[in-house]
Amino acid sequence: MCFYVAMSAVVSMDFSVIMIAFIALERYLCTSYPILHKRIKPSVYVGIACISAVIYISSFRILAYFTVVDFPVMCMIPFATFGVTVDVWFISNFCINAAVVLLYVLIQRKVKASVTEMNEYNKINKSLQTHVCVYLLGWASVFTMCIMIKFNVKDPLLSQAAIISLGPQVYMNLSSACFVYYFRSTLYKQEIRRFLGITVAKTVSVSSMHCIN
Repeated sequence: MCFYVAMSAVVSMDFSVIMIAFIALERYLCTSYPILHKRIKPSVYVGIACISAVIYISSFRILAYFTVVDFPVMCMIPFATFGVTVDVWFISNFCINAAVVLLYVLIQRKVKASVTEMNEYNKINKSLQTHVCVYLLGWASVFTMCIMIKFNVKDPLLSQAAIISLGPQVYMNLSSACFVYYFRSTLYKQEIRRFLGITVAKTVSVSSMHCIN
């Protein structure tokens, strides 16, 4: 029963993880390989990101369906998957989020070496630091704790109690990305406002670093 009840929450979380990973990759390509980045059509890139998310989500939901067991649990995201599947799911999500943090660290180094104006660098650097902090204190820490609990706590009830304590942080992380991108990224703020039908003031970019700010 929990498999179906938590389906929408699990799908939303996995979709969010994949989308944010592709956003980080797009920013990395923009700063490190600008020529290649210009050749990539936005519609194609978004399509690849969505297809990748669907494949990722479908794979784990199918595996989870065949490993469902009849066991009393508190119906939250971590308990919608059982057996070996949940271990692989935790590890894969942790690796994806660790890769996102690494990409932002690489972007930060690239920006530091490329931007000559200190004011512009400080603004971009603050945005990047916010992204890294959100991931280190958010997703990365959550999945690290989940992995430690899964492999070190043998009592099922104690394991549930420990993971449940991380529940509120998981749901906050689902919505935090939107706020981070809106308040720390000029480009994404403009696109979000345009999507919502809010008037957007036109700005002229004076740096190739506009793609990460």
